[in-house]
Amino acid sequence: MTARTNMTLHKVPLILISLLAVTITAKIAHADDTCSTFFWTGAAQGNVERYMPRYLIGEGLEDVGLERIGGTLIHHRWSTQAATCFASDNRNSYFMHPDFGQTSCRATERCFPGKRSRRMSERLADVLDVVGQLGVANADPTYQGNLNQAKTATYVFVDAMNNLRIAVADIYARLAGEYSNMITKINAALNPALPRSVRMTILDEICAPASIEVEEADRDRCVALGEDCELPSLLAVNNICTDRQNGASLETLVGRLADARNGLVTERGALISERDAILSLWGQIQGHR
Repeated sequence: MTARTNMTLHKVPLILISLLAVTITAKIAHADDTCSTFFWTGAAQGNVERYMPRYLIGEGLEDVGLERIGGTLIHHRWSTQAATCFASDNRNSYFMHPDFGQTSCRATERCFPGKRSRRMSERLADVLDVVGQLGVANADPTYQGNLNQAKTATYVFVDAMNNLRIAVADIYARLAGEYSNMITKINAALNPALPRSVRMTILDEICAPASIEVEEADRDRCVALGEDCELPSLLAVNNICTDRQNGASLETLVGRLADARNGLVTERGALISERDAILSLWGQIQGHR
């Protein structure tokens, strides 16, 4: 059992999401500073917090404090600026804004009441919602043209996500496979029909340094990819292994092994669901091209 095993898994550095976002938007042209502010006249201007899909159809002037100004021209100009800035590499574009990469922790999550990085499935669900909104036809030619422009830029961002998306889906599949292998071995170690010596040998296989190193490497890779990798049952097994290495007998570990096994089954289901969601959402996003 190494010191790294005891590190807190839920504290994923949110800066990783920002760095990944910068990487996957490298192909997108830099938006100039006009994206930060919407100008109507010198006396009528407002700062833009984050470009939203509804801005493409002239809505949201209240977000920049200009809802009091009437007329079609301001709505068209606002929509046209949004088309340029929506999926740019400006910090207040939809995908570069911090809210795309992070979210508030739910009360049931260990990180509550803080923030955590959004899982790939959560980001892809957001992208799917966006491309759905950008794909709704509009009778106004200006709005329709700006929707088309923003959608094209959004798919540049989507295409740049592909390698990261594949890597994340792969690590979830790898972890699920490791969980299945561990569950099978724990079941054997808990099987009273097997000779005690066989069960002890299996337990020692579970706790072999090489096995633990593989699991830790994949867990660390999951974190490095920006995922929120809470794997408490894996930590529970590693803690059992520490006690085994310190001389604990099989009999004293049976109860904890059974609890850890049950937790692993639940976590494996979550890992598989996450991988499946990534694959499904990606396919749906491609269907909106």
